[in-house]
Amino acid sequence: MAKMLMIHADKCTGCRNSELACSMSHEGAFRLQATSVHVYTWEREGFSVPMMCQQCHDENGHLIKFRADDHDMVVFPDGRAMVFGTSDSKRALSLYGKYVGG
Repeated sequence: MAKMLMIHADKCTGCRNSELACSMSHEGAFRLQATSVHVYTWEREGFSVPMMCQQCHDENGHLIKFRADDHDMVVFPDGRAMVFGTSDSKRALSLYGKYVGG
């Protein structure tokens, strides 16, 4: 099964590991300058919010983009995928299995 980067905004601690994982996936190196995920932190308010680049699929040559079961999905030629519209990793994996396979 292909790997997916699941970002849960409600669980974000501001560690920025999602940024590093994204850069490794796209660039093959841990470079924050190459990430499509950005973590915004409001220190005074005490919270962080990860934001996923919505144009990632356009810049990186997606294989297919489609909408199913009220969720947008983007699948890349190497099997990576992005599932929009859910923060539940089990639901995202279920949708991936149903429509992409693996």
